[in-house]
Amino acid sequence: MLSLYHLLIESGNLLTVFAQNKEHIGHIHIADNPGRHELGTGEISYGPVIAGLERFGYEGMVAFELSPQSTYENAVEAIMALRTFA
Repeated sequence: MLSLYHLLIESGNLLTVFAQNKEHIGHIHIADNPGRHELGTGEISYGPVIAGLERFGYEGMVAFELSPQSTYENAVEAIMALRTFA
């Protein structure tokens, strides 16, 4: 399991660390930083991150482990917007 939220805090090299360890990763947790809120509320640009995971051939599970900053509806909209990068 790879938590992109925690990885950003620890190293900031999301796709580099993923690429170096991809054969060991079958589940990814996603939340924005700071605050572990929905995508688009912090400093992680998840569109390019998701595109990078796809480019590396990631086919495992992705879970959104976050606490909405505003509403659950807005959090779901932010998650669904990622499909534009698929």
